[in-house]
Amino acid sequence: IKSSKYTMNIPYEMINNIELTDLPEPGEEIDGHDDMILLTGTWENDTCGEYHACIELASEKCIIVHLDDGRIFVFSRRDAEETESVYNEFETYLPSKAKK
Repeated sequence: IKSSKYTMNIPYEMINNIELTDLPEPGEEIDGHDDMILLTGTWENDTCGEYHACIELASEKCIIVHLDDGRIFVFSRRDAEETESVYNEFETYLPSKAKK
């Protein structure tokens, strides 16, 4: 997952499941950055616990990726429609165990 200022590497083979959901409140910054457009780095909230973010804040939706080692990645694209489109495409590449 890449933006102009941030990159997250998600090990594809470690994906346990993904879900498309409403964008939760970001929560508390652990080692992250919020420039009012893009939320990046490590954060913690009530919805996900500790998670790694690359979220375009203009989107109302996000994709939450759960890895089999317990790590959680949350990302979005420009808007809800594009985020949903990325989710649908991403889902086609995953084994059925990862689809939620």
